[in-house]
Amino acid sequence: MLFNFLKATEQDWGVALLWRCPRCNEPREFHWIARRTAFMLITLELTHSAWTADLRCGGCGYELRVDPADKDK
Repeated sequence: MLFNFLKATEQDWGVALLWRCPRCNEPREFHWIARRTAFMLITLELTHSAWTADLRCGGCGYELRVDPADKDK
């Protein structure tokens, strides 16, 4: 029997900014976290989605969604 599933790839692109986190209320380093998903059939990648990016708090893990096109602005 063949199983279908979704595979996610995550990359840490490094520190993007120092900002007061809305959740832990402390100045924290926020990292660019890029994700890409692919639909898999056994070990064959059938499709790729576009990269999505978040800013993640280095203290508590709080994430803010960011358009990947804004990374270099």
